[in-house]
Amino acid sequence: MDSALANWLADHHGVVSRAWLTEAGYTPGRIRSLLETGMLVAMQRGVYIAACSPRSERQRLATMCVAYDAVASHTSAGSEWRFRRLGRPTGLHVVFPQGAHVNPRRRCHAPDSIDVTVHHSANLLPCDIQRQDDGILVTSPARTVFDLSSVLRPHNLESIIEQGLSENRFTIDDLVRIGERLCRRGREGSTRFNEVLGSRPKDQRPAASDLEVRFARAWEAARLPRLERQHPVPLASGVILHPDFAEPGRRFLVEVDHSTWHAGRQENMTDRWRDRQYHLLGWHSERVTEDDINRRLAVTISELASVYHALPDSPSTPSTPY
Repeated sequence: MDSALANWLADHHGVVSRAWLTEAGYTPGRIRSLLETGMLVAMQRGVYIAACSPRSERQRLATMCVAYDAVASHTSAGSEWRFRRLGRPTGLHVVFPQGAHVNPRRRCHAPDSIDVTVHHSANLLPCDIQRQDDGILVTSPARTVFDLSSVLRPHNLESIIEQGLSENRFTIDDLVRIGERLCRRGREGSTRFNEVLGSRPKDQRPAASDLEVRFARAWEAARLPRLERQHPVPLASGVILHPDFAEPGRRFLVEVDHSTWHAGRQENMTDRWRDRQYHLLGWHSERVTEDDINRRLAVTISELASVYHALPDSPSTPSTPY
């Protein structure tokens, strides 16, 4: 095979269609030669895979996308978008328009080790589908969130919504429009989607990590005053700091330190500098570590609550650094 085909196979999980080969200039005889020599293997009519490519779940997904215009959905789409809190793998999930009659396992020869779950949707619009560079069709981030509401717990769904907002994959308005179009009585996940989305203040800034989501949930469960996310704290130099959580009434703030982002020497120095700036402005700052949340969350919330209640109410005029 020539370099163009080799590069295509390398970038598309070893999957190629007869239509692509024809457009690339391959004659029927040349395609037949690739099959007879074993360089390509026919998966179903008009869809082939490279014999030397590794067999994988993603290759099976790519094959179904080419063969039937299958669209990765639910946890499979969540994995494509690298969403967190998806739970244990449950095989491949694909969605087809309502009325499509396909059997991906039989026609694509999916081995028993790959479990394929087929969903049908009467409201699968072009705006719900995105094609990735590797040829895999996947539900849009907002549509994926709605589909995940039928298989995930509320806390995990909340964390994924915060992640998508933080990464600018969708807006609250995007999710509202998805809900208005897809939510209906009796549809699995509709109630959970509306409850999770409805419990979130529309103007609230998104949480940057799952640790922040869990901390905020525990703080609110303790019936403590609501903390603002990313509250702006301006410095005299013009720099504006945005602590993870803040309660301006008592100038109390909390920074959640993830080990990935706060473990290095430079990061530690930056954190100490930020704390000094907060103190110069009259803010009381606390840092919560990953271990605090993973191993002793209830105790940590109780301790922070005691610190918070011991602070006096702050004057309405903001302090200035000296």
